[in-house]
Amino acid sequence: MWEIVTFHCVQAHRARPPKTRSRRLGFMVNSVDYLFGITEHMAYDIHIVRTEDWTESANAPITKMDVDGLIAADSDLAWSTNDYVEMADESGESIRYYMIMWRGKPCFWWYRDQILCSGPDDEQVLKLVEISRKLNAFAVGDDGEIYPLDQPSPTSTTGKQKPWWKFW
Repeated sequence: MWEIVTFHCVQAHRARPPKTRSRRLGFMVNSVDYLFGITEHMAYDIHIVRTEDWTESANAPITKMDVDGLIAADSDLAWSTNDYVEMADESGESIRYYMIMWRGKPCFWWYRDQILCSGPDDEQVLKLVEISRKLNAFAVGDDGEIYPLDQPSPTSTTGKQKPWWKFW
């Protein structure tokens, strides 16, 4: 079943609803939300941009040609033909930006000068960091935090495992 979800004046047509930001903030926010009956949360986005501030991404854009090259080089990524984000340009005309499928699911989308993911899970965050490396860019959260580019791949191992009692 398809659902329309609105993000910052964006209509995203997605197969599943986004995770809420309160999941990242922990118990206190969930408790406050419960007490006050808040059930709707704004999704938290991670942006892949070539500037450290995602609001300045137009200064060093990630172009559609960059994304096409990324998708061609990564067999797990593909353009969706059904899922899209609809945005209005400066003139008010509605433009469709098709989602980027990862492992067969619509997860990311390219919008003018950046790649976005709304409410990513941990695996999607790792993929965003990987994509940012390939594009010589940053993975930046809505609040400006830069996700580390030195995270190990989830499939990589660092050799022999330490005993449970060794902390160093």
